[in-house]
Amino acid sequence: MSLLRVHSLGVCTSTWASIDQLRNGIALLKTQGHSGPADSRHVEAGPDYAGDTAMIESLDPVSRLAISAITQAWHTAHLDQGVVPSDRIALLLYSAWGQVDSTMAYLESMWADGGRFASPRHFSRSVHSSPTALAAIHFGIHGPCQTLVHDAWPVCSALERADDLLRVGQADAVVVCWADQPASVAVDLCRRAARNLHRSQFSRFSVAPHGGAVAAVVSVNAAVPATEVGVEIGPVAAGNKPSSTEPVVHQGPYPTDGALHWAAAGVAWSLARFRRDTLANIAASAEVPEYWHENAHHGQTRKITFFQVTPQDPI
Repeated sequence: MSLLRVHSLGVCTSTWASIDQLRNGIALLKTQGHSGPADSRHVEAGPDYAGDTAMIESLDPVSRLAISAITQAWHTAHLDQGVVPSDRIALLLYSAWGQVDSTMAYLESMWADGGRFASPRHFSRSVHSSPTALAAIHFGIHGPCQTLVHDAWPVCSALERADDLLRVGQADAVVVCWADQPASVAVDLCRRAARNLHRSQFSRFSVAPHGGAVAAVVSVNAAVPATEVGVEIGPVAAGNKPSSTEPVVHQGPYPTDGALHWAAAGVAWSLARFRRDTLANIAASAEVPEYWHENAHHGQTRKITFFQVTPQDPI
């Protein structure tokens, strides 16, 4: 995979309500000298980019998280101004579990009648592609729309798929989103699968739930307004674990957690390297990683590298 332009990022979780809140959190980390996430109680929330509040509130959790995160990235990349035709915008949504609430409600509606009937509304929302369809309708995206699930490298693979769509000319810009609903039931099932069934591949999901959504607008050309950040995904490195001093995307119970680490690294890299006049508190660029590792099963890793990109650079 070659270099992708990262035009914008959007974050929506219970901790980080907006990209501005994430930026303030990073600044707070630098001033306090902590290495972990900032306490959200001490971080002021940024402006509300949720769009139509009534519509957002009526959606299931994954769709609400995804649309809120995509809205931030969408406006920051000026896609709302028509810089890219709607049929030249692609959407990729990665979700491990889909709509957990809708799946449970669908099963409960079926069990309530002894298996004779089931709720078509809950069923339609329980499929993994439901949030993708709702987001595509909301933003008027008429390009390729795909849903990805259960991959060893959720962050790397989604970006790589976006690169494929761009390279073959199916889109001029791709909105990539990772979204998962925080759900204790999913964590409990993974914990039992790892412990009782000895399915070690589920052990990385068997911790406290987090969830949330991260969105990015990427391209390989100048169709979208110029960006200062590029990202490149390295090949699979079998058995090549990063050292203890290297930054790693630790997969939590959801792929979103890894995407959040990636987005945080991208925002920190962008602000510290190229926007020092915006937040002088994180001008110490030596503390900001230029690359990130994403772990998979059996010790395999992939490297995510950030680059400075100028508008004149051909990509």
